[in-house]
Amino acid sequence: QIKELKSKISHQREVHTAEANCSQSSEEELRKMNELVKQRDHSLAESKALIHGIRVDQIALETKLYSMQKKVEELENVKLPLLETIKRQDAQGKGLLKKLGQTND
Repeated sequence: QIKELKSKISHQREVHTAEANCSQSSEEELRKMNELVKQRDHSLAESKALIHGIRVDQIALETKLYSMQKKVEELENVKLPLLETIKRQDAQGKGLLKKLGQTND
């Protein structure tokens, strides 16, 4: 009976040691996983910040583009009357030269 009792005690110690080792291993794995989650969260936050910065830059560029398009429209509106004035003045100049007896084509 004593041998059997010692055997059971020895077996229980082995089981307890194995459980402790398993528990310690699980805790280490859990710590590693938590660290990976922290790293992932940090990377995600950095990515979100970059995306936000890109969106801000995009809005600024779109605003500049819109402003430039408006300036181009304004210049086009000025250009057409100027071209008409130049054509009219050119025609008047040619008319004057003809009156003076000269042709300049």
